[in-house]
Amino acid sequence: MTYLRINSQTAVVALALLATSSLALGQNLVLNGDFESTTGGSSGHVGVNGFSLDNWTAVRLAGSGNSGSTSFALVGTMPNVSQNGVGISSAYGAPASTGSNNLKLWGNDLPGSPTGGNVALVEADWGWVKTELQQTITGLVQNTQYTVTFDWAAGQQYNYNGNTETRWNVRLDNEMYSTSYANVLEHQFVGWDSGTFTFTYTGTSGSAVLGFLAEGIGGSLPPFALLDNVQLNAVPEPSQYAAALGGLALVAGVARRLRAAQAK
Repeated sequence: MTYLRINSQTAVVALALLATSSLALGQNLVLNGDFESTTGGSSGHVGVNGFSLDNWTAVRLAGSGNSGSTSFALVGTMPNVSQNGVGISSAYGAPASTGSNNLKLWGNDLPGSPTGGNVALVEADWGWVKTELQQTITGLVQNTQYTVTFDWAAGQQYNYNGNTETRWNVRLDNEMYSTSYANVLEHQFVGWDSGTFTFTYTGTSGSAVLGFLAEGIGGSLPPFALLDNVQLNAVPEPSQYAAALGGLALVAGVARRLRAAQAK
């Protein structure tokens, strides 16, 4: 007969992982929440020139101030979108005085989000266009709580003047919460912050729309909201906490017995 020999440290670590697994929030249900996956097109304007943000849709909502048909969500890196960068090609373009269709924000060498790489930028001026980034989330369980977390920042489009304010409205189907407004002084950038909201899913289909709606004060100045690292995870039930605590107590007991056995 062959025996598998496991040292005490390995055994304790394995038991600890098992004991705490019930506390895990589970799989992140958001796809491409870091906005790194894009498809086609030469622009960074979602839905323009064949450019798309995989798993997400930029929806132009009722209440937009102009009569166009295009939403206003861009995807790019912070070095590109900085004042000293090349900008992101937009359907609407930058102010005519810049001589370019590439849009960027005030501020040189703007800081990247905590996860780096691509970010989403949405114009928050509802007088121009009211845009919501949407993704249909699947695998939801009725009467279960889910926490949405994300990183966000606020800025002002380059070559415009005046103070602005910006916030995100976040919804899971019809349940909505809003961040506080970020006060963006003229030509400034408000650095990255984190947001967290908890929703209760009451539907029966197992799916719901997760939406991020940019809202700003400052009209045609215009304000911009930035977004990255979107995640949605189930909140553990109280019974899971109890099971995990019991498991941790078991781990502690096993560790004591292993130490005592090794001391003999």
